[in-house]
Amino acid sequence: MKKRESVISTAATMRVLNVLKHWVSKHQQDFESDPDLKQQVIDLLDEMVVNSNLLPAEHKAAASILRTISKEPSPDKKVDLTQLLLPPASPSKDNLDTLSALDIAEQLTYLDHQIFIAIRSE
Repeated sequence: MKKRESVISTAATMRVLNVLKHWVSKHQQDFESDPDLKQQVIDLLDEMVVNSNLLPAEHKAAASILRTISKEPSPDKKVDLTQLLLPPASPSKDNLDTLSALDIAEQLTYLDHQIFIAIRSE
């Protein structure tokens, strides 16, 4: 009976860690905009890392998530939309007739991507 409880506990812990891993890696802005939430998650992960009742895989997963959430966002990753959408300082000699459709598509896709990642989720 004790072994079964341990297996269930391990499975539940790993599910929680998987949810945290996804949240931290895919929705970093939640933690950037709420320092209290970030600190609570860091405290939880710190407790898990030092908990002697957890398996090595659980310790490793918690430590990995802790490294990810503790990492400060690099300033070059922040996108300033006003700067991105400003017209160029000096006009280019290229126009729509001289650029390939692929180059235009790549640039439009890049701009769409930059705008999309700048949107904050509520």
